[in-house]
Amino acid sequence: MNSIHSRPATLGALVLCVLLSGILASRCIDNLNTSGSLSAESLSAVQMLPVSDAAVLGKIDVRELQQDALGLAGDFSLEDIMDDVNTEFGARLRSFSEQTGFDPMTDIRSVYYTASGKGHDTEAAMVVHANMDADEMNRFIRENLGDEVVEATYNGVTIFKADDGDGISFAFVNDNVIAVAPSERAVQIMIDRSSSSASSGNADMTRLINLVSGNDAWMVIPSIQSHASMDDMDNVDNRFVMASRAIDQLAVGVDVSSGAVNFQTHIGPTENVTASDLESIVKGAIAAARTMAMEEQPIIAEMLDQVVVSRRSGMVRVSMTVDNEDLEQLRIMAEESHQHYD
Repeated sequence: MNSIHSRPATLGALVLCVLLSGILASRCIDNLNTSGSLSAESLSAVQMLPVSDAAVLGKIDVRELQQDALGLAGDFSLEDIMDDVNTEFGARLRSFSEQTGFDPMTDIRSVYYTASGKGHDTEAAMVVHANMDADEMNRFIRENLGDEVVEATYNGVTIFKADDGDGISFAFVNDNVIAVAPSERAVQIMIDRSSSSASSGNADMTRLINLVSGNDAWMVIPSIQSHASMDDMDNVDNRFVMASRAIDQLAVGVDVSSGAVNFQTHIGPTENVTASDLESIVKGAIAAARTMAMEEQPIIAEMLDQVVVSRRSGMVRVSMTVDNEDLEQLRIMAEESHQHYD
């Protein structure tokens, strides 16, 4: 299987630039506007990624989340990451930052990603926007990771391929863009697309992106039924089963403000389900979730009371705002649950 998640410790620099951005983003979302047109940066990233056959496309605006998520940027430093990684990797990370001048806490701006395929055959690609010196990044990898990568040059851009059988390839395309993909050829295509004006070629994907692109983080799935598995649903409430079989397209947005987190989801029905029917099915699933939460998790039941479900342009829109007080309660619940299972 080719996967950008395989054996991350073998490529310290790559993990720094890409996977650590995921760590940072997940911390932000733990503290986590509506639709808008794509920015030039977003258009460039979507253009570079293999969108036409992607099962999932998403974006994490790391910089916005840092600025909006309740002072996280000031409280979360490179040293904090050392608590999340082993000593050897921590040392490599610190060395990388010192030698290249690249600080993931301040220099990573956004991460765009796609995934295609099913189950264990899933392949992913990423475009990371960051402030960096591409020449310094390349130099560090040559000098410190030369025995772990194979180097090639394509149209003046250096491509590194993991020399561990996984086929992971990446390139610092310029001082603003990192491309990561399962193969060297895939990175070459991304490099070509970085300087072209071709569209994504996927009208459904573009339409879904436009619904949520104004959010700090978003994800779109153009065809759930093509990639979903309906196995292991024998003991699931029938209202959830109905919802899972009636939904085909999904666009999810998360936006952080100074005092709350706004969630919105746009849901498209399968061919044999009308938007009106889907609205009823979604409301039924929410009611089922509320009933299940009433006894053991009343805070969640109260939050579900705030969910707004409506129809718009043939799709169902589900939205909810969670304030800081409720977020804190959810954080406490998550910690208690984690301690229980530990």
